[in-house]
Amino acid sequence: MRVIYAFYSKPFGGNIKNKTHWVEQHIEFFVLAYSVMKCKEFGFETVLFCDKYGKELIIDTFQIPFDIVKVELDFCEVKLKWWASGKIYAYTKGIKSLGKFKPFMMLDNDAGWHKKPPKHYLESKYRCQSIHIDTNTEWERLVLRVVRDNPNVYPFDIYHDMVNQRQGIKGGNAGVVIINDERLLDEFNRYTWDLMEHPYFDKILSESKELNPYRAMNKWNVLIEENLLLQLSRRLNNQLPETVHEFTGFATPLDNHNPTGFFHIWGSKKNIKYLKTFEDLAVSYIPIHITKGIREFFKLR
Repeated sequence: MRVIYAFYSKPFGGNIKNKTHWVEQHIEFFVLAYSVMKCKEFGFETVLFCDKYGKELIIDTFQIPFDIVKVELDFCEVKLKWWASGKIYAYTKGIKSLGKFKPFMMLDNDAGWHKKPPKHYLESKYRCQSIHIDTNTEWERLVLRVVRDNPNVYPFDIYHDMVNQRQGIKGGNAGVVIINDERLLDEFNRYTWDLMEHPYFDKILSESKELNPYRAMNKWNVLIEENLLLQLSRRLNNQLPETVHEFTGFATPLDNHNPTGFFHIWGSKKNIKYLKTFEDLAVSYIPIHITKGIREFFKLR
């Protein structure tokens, strides 16, 4: 199975030394290297979609050994506003560029597996990290705004579908996504890009007082990836996704049952104690030349 990663630098100004979500930026690359090396250990083919800066950083400088590197993200957005666009490109247009459709896994750069995922995980039509329920949240309010502002026609009909669901508005946390269903992928490809490039979201961006377009559109990204993919699965297959973790919400419970050893740093990027522990784990596993390259780049001892 192919495992897809994406590195898109424009949301942080094309320079990883600028402020990011990570309290210490270098740990992001120890986590990425660990994730990639584990996937290779498990027999997966690793693919990186990146922009030019990402290749210079991850491949040329850190020498993280991806099997395939595709430098295609420099102009993946028509207009800058979606931090998820690099990732979405990777598992829509990008996966198509690799040739005939094959089942694949998409991993966030801060996610991966300590143990090889079981075979039935890899055979799911659509599996994600977990399901989040958006009733009475800001994401539900955003969906209701889209429905209020737009008629029930493509591409906004999918949001009208969401609000008419008896089970409420849901999304599939995309720290990991496994897709074996080409029809679902094709519909996601069609909808997500027609939504991201629609003038309606240009209008929302122009009305924002936030100068950084990625911050202005921050929470809207959930609608054009996680809510959208889950709702398309409901429509096409009349089912919710299978999951890795059995809980609802965005924060992983500390006592979460996790026999697969799946990890997603997501909510712990400012937890320095946890990050240092994970850094030690990564350094104990990845090749020493990768550790050296990361430390030298960030001028660490």
